[in-house]
Amino acid sequence: MFDWFMSTENKIRKHQRRVTNRDTQPDEREQSVRWLLDEGSPKALRALLMRFDMTLPHQLNDKAEREHTYDLLLVKGDELLRPLRLHLKKCRGFAYPLRMFEEVTDAQQTIEMVYQLLRIEYEKDDLNHPEKKRNLLIWLAERKHAGAVEAVTPFLLDFDEGVRIAAIEVLLHQDEVQYL
Repeated sequence: MFDWFMSTENKIRKHQRRVTNRDTQPDEREQSVRWLLDEGSPKALRALLMRFDMTLPHQLNDKAEREHTYDLLLVKGDELLRPLRLHLKKCRGFAYPLRMFEEVTDAQQTIEMVYQLLRIEYEKDDLNHPEKKRNLLIWLAERKHAGAVEAVTPFLLDFDEGVRIAAIEVLLHQDEVQYL
């Protein structure tokens, strides 16, 4: 009711909280998704991308909401690229955002983004959360690219066995494997 007294930045924060709160009613979440999409600023789009970091307890509802949000965001096209790049660097779950990035750009840019994300994760060296590294490597294992060997070599010495195995999988799927 008193939203018109709030600054745009405060409105964005309010709607981001609603979009990322599991306890928010689905119709309220949908209203916030629509508001952020209509606002359309890079901050609003980035706030909307945060929805992909939250998981609802009921998987079917969660998947339906994610797909709906995904489809709505894709309409933004090139406007989405900058917020998406920023979001990918900090997000917990990258499956939807990376898929979106792949649709908005080309395969080469997507591979380069994955390499950049792997560098960020390597520098972070997070001992408690190796899932993102592992999942990025698994994603990369499904693709062949000239720079893959160089990008994944540091992960062969990772503390997490799953990360090491995923790095080996990437190497095995490349055309030119250089034995170390």
